[in-house]
Amino acid sequence: MLKPTANIKKLLYIFFTGLVTILIMLSGTSLLLSRNLFVFDIFSHFQLQYMLALLLISPAVYLLGDRKIAILSIAYVIIISTVFIIPIQTTGITNFQADIYYMNLNFRNENLEPIVEEIKNSRPQIVAIVESNIAIEQKLSQLYGPPIVSISEEGQSCSIFSQTAPKEVLAIKELEYPLCYARFESFDIITMHPYPPLSDIQFAKQKIFFKQVSDLYDSKAAGNRPVILVGDFNSTYYSGLYRRYFGRFGKVNYYSWMNRTLVSLPIDHALANVPIKVNLAPKLTSDHSGLYIQLP
Repeated sequence: MLKPTANIKKLLYIFFTGLVTILIMLSGTSLLLSRNLFVFDIFSHFQLQYMLALLLISPAVYLLGDRKIAILSIAYVIIISTVFIIPIQTTGITNFQADIYYMNLNFRNENLEPIVEEIKNSRPQIVAIVESNIAIEQKLSQLYGPPIVSISEEGQSCSIFSQTAPKEVLAIKELEYPLCYARFESFDIITMHPYPPLSDIQFAKQKIFFKQVSDLYDSKAAGNRPVILVGDFNSTYYSGLYRRYFGRFGKVNYYSWMNRTLVSLPIDHALANVPIKVNLAPKLTSDHSGLYIQLP
């Protein structure tokens, strides 16, 4: 008969090794199968959380006597972190000279003064907002004049403000989700914000929308014209669906949603066919941090 301490050690061994197995399977299968399957897409976005959990659990597995699983777990963390997660940014940068300031405002947000102050201090040429509302448009109009393009669709609303007059603007509403588009002398900008794909139907809509946006981007970027694509994609680089259409732009994970919490996700993106510098802006009164974008 096993002693009580031996029983406890055996139960802890089963628990921790089982947890390592589940985390590796969740991470690996979701990375591989998220391109086409809704359930795996949902699980794919939490790679950083899986890796942190494995880092915490692996020493316990090692101390309980299973060195092979512990070493395998750490090796898996290193590989996934190198291929998918790094470089990563979780802390907002200040004193960054931005040409564009983008953020998801959260259209129900009424505490707008800190955001307006941030924009005043950073003085970007262009401000692109998704989930915009009437109040922020009124406040930013005092700094930039009326938005050059705006769509009022609550959760899918968008606005673009600019210090310089555009050559063309479009409020594109015929796609699965609306887009704001503006063409300037030397570059174009597109803002997007699909709904979170929390069901098979919404995932199917996101598939269609990502292809539509990718096709639109290619049409605007014809002849190597610089085009900046910003928005809350409600998807991450860890998703196979995201990588299919936007993986060509490279990988930097800006943990912008619910920053500095355990559920934080890098769902806000700034992508371009020219070398841009992007930094995470300080978290203010939205559930999203903004992005500073510096053009070449």
